[in-house]
Amino acid sequence: MPFTVPRAAYAIAALRERVEPDVVIGAGTIRTRNEFQDALRAGAEFLVAPGLNPELVKAAQSAGVLMVPGVYTASEIELALSLGLKLLKLFPAVPAGPEYLAALRQPFPEVRFMPTGGVGPETAAAFFAAGAAVLGMGSSIFPQRRIEVDGPQVVAGLTEAAVHAAAPGA
Repeated sequence: MPFTVPRAAYAIAALRERVEPDVVIGAGTIRTRNEFQDALRAGAEFLVAPGLNPELVKAAQSAGVLMVPGVYTASEIELALSLGLKLLKLFPAVPAGPEYLAALRQPFPEVRFMPTGGVGPETAAAFFAAGAAVLGMGSSIFPQRRIEVDGPQVVAGLTEAAVHAAAPGA
């Protein structure tokens, strides 16, 4: 659940109460210490950020929670590695695309990248072929305007398409 959504912490807590204990729930777009704390109190088990904030990374490490910060440049990747991170969100992944991810993997083969931002079912296979470890898909699965017009039921079909596209051999 991204913290760009109103009452994100409430939604995380409500979801945590309704799902099986083995379902992993995370919080995204974590940019501040308050959002970090609210997400953890609500029951988030991992955190994703649009950028690399060393203070939040260290807080996550102290709390024993996975944090996946966003990076885009080689310098940001170097800083992330110096903080002990190996799983990084490549953000935004589009318009640079899978070719940019493949280029970053050359000097940083130890990094596991999660391209996010513009990634959808139509680009999933190309990002995996370029070396993505995992994909982050948000607006391609939860398009706000389409949901407002067609209703929340559109999410099921979009999610199914995304899962199929991201499946091995898809």
